Amino acid sequence: DMSLVGPRPLPVNESQACEDWQRDRLEVLPGMTCTWQVEGKRDIPFRDWMRMDLSYMRKQSLLFDVGLLFRTALVALRMKGSV
Repeated sequence: DMSLVGPRPLPVNESQACEDWQRDRLEVLPGMTCTWQVEGKRDIPFRDWMRMDLSYMRKQSLLFDVGLLFRTALVALRMKGSV
C-alpha cells in the first residue's frame, strides 16, 4: 500500500544497505512524494534524504501533507527536477 505523501520506497538493495536509524522511516506508509522531492533531490546526499524522511514522520499531518502536494505540483509545473 502507498499514500500520496510519505517517504519514497527504496529499491530492495538500497533498503537492505540502510543503517538501523534509517530503517525507522519504514514505520510510516510510503508515498509518491515527500520533502526530498521538493527540496532539490538531485543535490541531497542519501543521509540527508533519510533525515528528511525522519523529520517528515515527526511533522506528519494533513496540513503538512497538503503543503507538500502543493509544492510537488509547483516543482512539476516549473520542470525543476523530476518528481
